[in-house]
Amino acid sequence: MMHVVLWFLAQAGVWLSRLVPFLSSMVVQLLVALGFSFTVVQGVSVGFEVFIDLMSAKISAIPSDMLGLIGLSGIGEAINAMLTAQVFLITYKGLKTNGKLVGGFTKKGS
Repeated sequence: MMHVVLWFLAQAGVWLSRLVPFLSSMVVQLLVALGFSFTVVQGVSVGFEVFIDLMSAKISAIPSDMLGLIGLSGIGEAINAMLTAQVFLITYKGLKTNGKLVGGFTKKGS
């Protein structure tokens, strides 16, 4: 009888060790589905709002003729492209990790 109990415990340990990574992945996917990513997006949005407010304060000090030249040269579109690329990079690296914790986005080789 003891052999059966020990065998059952050993088999349960093997199955549990295989089931834990699957369950943790499911929990991460469930959190994302339930809106955990909404919190992250809101945090990034607040960060960009602070950046845009800072840029607006700095740009308001520039004379209007120079602002016209900046607008004609396409600086606004270039800044928009850089910010869009940064949001894409954050999203891509977040999805690429498949539920694993990532380090910084500026580390070499990441």
